[in-house]
Amino acid sequence: LLRRVGEEPRHAVVAERRQMLIIEQLRNKFKAADKNASGGLDAAEFAQLPGLQSLPAPKPVFADYDLNKDKKMDFREYVGFVAKMSAAPAKK
Repeated sequence: LLRRVGEEPRHAVVAERRQMLIIEQLRNKFKAADKNASGGLDAAEFAQLPGLQSLPAPKPVFADYDLNKDKKMDFREYVGFVAKMSAAPAKK
């Protein structure tokens, strides 16, 4: 397929804008989950994440996503958690 001149840069801009919107949405959800406004999620806040209770057993374990083991999930670790949960195959 031949593309019109200028079409690829436009697609790149659209993809970058979409990625920025996703990051903004994730940041908003992270801030909402950070009930004590500490800048990170502790194990109790992690346990209260929307949808976590509805996941089938075995449930995700906080310590598995606290990569630096500081007992706080920062935004980068949260994004990794969300990505892993999004990529998990649906169980029947």
